[in-house]
Amino acid sequence: MANDSGPDKDPQTLPQLQATGAEIFGSDEEKIGDLGEVRDSDFTVTGRGLLKGELNIPVSRVARITADDRVFLDVPADEAKDVSISKSSGQTDPNAAFGEDVATERGAWGLVKRKEQED
Repeated sequence: MANDSGPDKDPQTLPQLQATGAEIFGSDEEKIGDLGEVRDSDFTVTGRGLLKGELNIPVSRVARITADDRVFLDVPADEAKDVSISKSSGQTDPNAAFGEDVATERGAWGLVKRKEQED
């Protein structure tokens, strides 16, 4: 993920942008919605137009953040729902994106997947 920051502005991270009302866009530059809650492995997109509800997008799908606080995903806006992951009990289930045979580690910018070692 790259930050496109101007000379007068420090790069922003998703947690820093949480309170700014940053906008989320697809790779086709179509607006998806606004940045909501940011968690370890994903973030919520709210305020969407025709598609009601919220999306929980893995932070690994962020392609770049611009100096004007716009977040661009690595997929077009109409495919954002396809990369959304489920959220239950206030926590994201990281295995939902990878399946039961893969262990995950949470990180500030995405999920690392590795095969579980069998006994």
